[in-house]
Amino acid sequence: WCTTCASCGGSTTTSSPTASPTGDISCLTAFEIRNEVKEVRVYIVAQEGQRDTTYDFSQDGTGVPRTSFSVTLKNPNDDPAHPSPTYDVGLVNLKNLVGNPEYKYYRWKLYTLVVHPDSMR
Repeated sequence: WCTTCASCGGSTTTSSPTASPTGDISCLTAFEIRNEVKEVRVYIVAQEGQRDTTYDFSQDGTGVPRTSFSVTLKNPNDDPAHPSPTYDVGLVNLKNLVGNPEYKYYRWKLYTLVVHPDSMR
C-alpha cells in the first residue's frame, strides 16, 4: 500500500498508494485509508436453531467431511483473461471453537455484510 516504512519495503512517501500483495496498510495515513477503502466486508458465522443429535454438519449431505468455513476474496470486476490475485482472509474452524463432536449437531450459516463507506470521504 505504501512506500514509507520498512514493513512495506519502501523508503519514500507517495501521494497515491498502490495495493501491496500483503495488504499491509500500517504506514498509510487515515486520509489515505479513507480514500482507498471501497467496501468493508463483515463475515458472521451463526448457529441456526437448537442442538440436533440427528443432524451431522460435518457431512452436510455432501459426503465430504467439513469442520470449518473459509472465506476467499476476489475482485468481482476482474477480466477473466487477467484475474487479480485472490486473498484467503480467514478460516473459522468450528471443530476447534465449539468442540468435537458438539459442532456437528448444529446447523451453521455464513452471513456476509457489505458496506460501502462513502460517508468517510
